[in-house]
Amino acid sequence: MKLEKKYPVDIAIYLGNLLDKDNKYYLLNQNEFKNNEYPILDIGQIIVDYYNMDLHKWASIIENSKGKDFTEFLVNIIKASLKEYNYALSVLLCNELIILTNELLDSKDYKSFYDEKFNEIPNFYDTYLEHYGKIPDESSDINEILTSFISYIGTYSNLYKEFIKYFLEDKKEAVEIINEIFPESMELKYTIIPNIDMEEKTYFFQEIFKIIRLNDFMKFDTLKIIERKVNINICENCGKYFIPKNKSNEKYCNNIFKNGKTCRELSYQLKLNNDDVEQLYRISYKTQNAKKQRNHHIKNIETKFKTWSIRAKEQKDMCKKGDITIEQFKKWLEENKNWHIK
Repeated sequence: MKLEKKYPVDIAIYLGNLLDKDNKYYLLNQNEFKNNEYPILDIGQIIVDYYNMDLHKWASIIENSKGKDFTEFLVNIIKASLKEYNYALSVLLCNELIILTNELLDSKDYKSFYDEKFNEIPNFYDTYLEHYGKIPDESSDINEILTSFISYIGTYSNLYKEFIKYFLEDKKEAVEIINEIFPESMELKYTIIPNIDMEEKTYFFQEIFKIIRLNDFMKFDTLKIIERKVNINICENCGKYFIPKNKSNEKYCNNIFKNGKTCRELSYQLKLNNDDVEQLYRISYKTQNAKKQRNHHIKNIETKFKTWSIRAKEQKDMCKKGDITIEQFKKWLEENKNWHIK
């Protein structure tokens, strides 16, 4: 597929007034993906989702996308991305592909473009060659070219990863990173739309920011995290960052983890399951230990009991991890209850 400039896709993000009470944005998106109602996005969600996203999975989405022309190709990437990421992140990621593609076409020299654009990325060439075989040139197809941009887009996240880490652990270091992220002021298209009803004696001024670049949105989101004192936690199950919904000290996120269940749903089920497993293990241990006490006349009874107890604990731990069900654990205990006469 031939690279084409001056694409007709307009996928800018329009941020409406922040909802003061709930720390949220209105997304006033004006394109074919428009929702009938204003989608609402948590402050900090873009940074959290971008930090947590798997760039290899996004590369796979690009590699598997198809289209009759560049515009259709991009639209299909966004539609596929929406299954993995929120709307705003999917659109902003695709915007970066568009911007980088136009910069590549403006350069009129692939080699110079990659030399200049990716020069600041440590080990970019070695890492890219290891994964994809060669740096794209004029003979490369669109999938290869857009996939190569992922490594560049991914470098944005490094500073923000550090920011989140220090925002949670060391505010002084976080401030230094902010100064690095914002070496100068950031300009965004800003619009005010008055809404005044004299009869109802109400007035409202809709403030709108137009954001196209992923990096600009990340900067904006970073400032709002600081301004609104947004909490960001680390899920104790999957290890990903998340924004707590109800209490600031929540331990588990709402991301899908296994079998269509979120970490929060699984944590509750696992806690109940673990309590049952632990109780089952303790009852069985006491029963078998009493059996050992009654059978001192059996040769090597201590060794046999120790062997049983080690295996029983292994089965208990497997059940707590979800590797086996509690029914399977019960079955194992039943089948091995006569360990003393084996």
